[in-house]
Amino acid sequence: KPRPSPTRHPFVAHHHLAHLQPLVLQRVSVPVDGVRALLKLYVSDPTASTVTQWHGVTFTQRKDGHQLLYHIDNTRQDAACEVTLSFSRFVNMVSSRGALDAMTIVDSVPAGHSQFMCALTPVAEQFGYEFSTTYSMKPRLFGFGGSDMHVPPIAPDSMHSPYPLRWR
Repeated sequence: KPRPSPTRHPFVAHHHLAHLQPLVLQRVSVPVDGVRALLKLYVSDPTASTVTQWHGVTFTQRKDGHQLLYHIDNTRQDAACEVTLSFSRFVNMVSSRGALDAMTIVDSVPAGHSQFMCALTPVAEQFGYEFSTTYSMKPRLFGFGGSDMHVPPIAPDSMHSPYPLRWR
């Protein structure tokens, strides 16, 4: 069975064949650019998102039911932005960035780039969930080259890696 390439992400498509027939699942692979475009469209809904703007950086938290998505747009052309997202009381939640042992995500978003920091979802909704977040942002005036920082680490060309603002 072929493995998805690092620039493609597996998704499951759901199809109903008829009113009383079982659900059929089919695995499809979506290019990372397609995933980014869909996520960008998803966080763009102002009715379901909390947006904070600071010196050319836009931090968006999208809450939809029990799921949350954190996204950054760095429109500055002169500086990268370091964003820290800290969690406390992290109970029955899972992150798209993997295990959050330190309960903190730190990312450097280059000038003129966007990044999906993480998505959170409950492990089992019937048991409830709890979390609290705080975030901070600061410019990195010496640019981005060589100072790439992502904690926990991210794979190049993944849905979590920074990408040019052309997707706006």
